Amino acid sequence: MHVTDAERTTLLVAGTTAGILRVYSLGAGPLFKMPTISATPRLSFAIGSLFLGAFVGLISAGMSRMMYAFEDLFDHLHLHWMWWPALGAIGVGIGGLFFPRGLGVGYDNIAELLRGNATVALIVGIIFAKSLMWASSLGSGTSGGVLAPLLMIGGAVGATVGHVSHAPVEGQAFWALIGMYVPPE
Repeated sequence: MHVTDAERTTLLVAGTTAGILRVYSLGAGPLFKMPTISATPRLSFAIGSLFLGAFVGLISAGMSRMMYAFEDLFDHLHLHWMWWPALGAIGVGIGGLFFPRGLGVGYDNIAELLRGNATVALIVGIIFAKSLMWASSLGSGTSGGVLAPLLMIGGAVGATVGHVSHAPVEGQAFWALIGMYVPPE
């Protein structure tokens, strides 16, 4: 793919403007604050991170399959494609009735996961309800967010490890952060 000089300039101006305005609107600190992680056994965290990364990878493959299954479901409907996003929105709305925190951008959920004090109800809601809401929305052909929902879902899987291992608050935040890791392309 060839990027023109005009496109590079546009990206440079947009990125610089966003960086400057972010400081004025949200402050100069991190967007999501985390507790300080105290000295921990590094080998156990390294091994745990390896297993959590593999597990999150399997979950992400399953989520991709779920989204494609929704796409196939919509393809088989005897309904004009322009109605698919409306049906996907109904799926999101029904999910929102059962799990209202699954609606919206989800930065508040991400922040709670990274503080290490997410409740089991929030974690389970994100893993199941938000996953279904995300897959039905994108599977219906609606353009929507991908990064924040996947950060929430991966963070919830990591927070589950923190809860199951009875980690302290900073440990739960650490596992949520590891679950959110998105490798560079």
